[in-house]
Amino acid sequence: MENKIRDFSSLRLTIYYLSYQILLRCPLNEFGLVNFVNNMSIREPNYAQKIIVSGQQLNEHADLLNQLNNLNLIPVPIEIKEKPNLNARVHYVFETKDGTSVCRVTMKGQNGCIFVNGKPVEKDVILYEVLIPFLYGEALGHFQRVISHLKS
Repeated sequence: MENKIRDFSSLRLTIYYLSYQILLRCPLNEFGLVNFVNNMSIREPNYAQKIIVSGQQLNEHADLLNQLNNLNLIPVPIEIKEKPNLNARVHYVFETKDGTSVCRVTMKGQNGCIFVNGKPVEKDVILYEVLIPFLYGEALGHFQRVISHLKS
């Protein structure tokens, strides 16, 4: 049975995106990505984006968010878990109005795995699709290409 949430107004979504066109000296973890984007998004808004989505905006996409809420995450195989190399380019977090984290998703780890609340899991298209309504520019194009590839 699906767990259906009808009201997301008590949450907010913050999305951090760093273009793969930006070359870095070393890979970033989720905290490094957040700091980098916070410092760079004003100068390079198409390549480093911080997007804050209100609960009211989230309510407009409740069906999509409920798909995420009901997703059955598949842990990655043990050999990948042992060395979860992370080159974070996308990080998004759902949090309450007081800043309590409800769900954190960081992309992308070794072999393309995704980290949900710090645990490596296999890719699922809904982890990408949930962001489409809120993205723009290069980030939107990147996610549309990834989703197209995952569905093919």
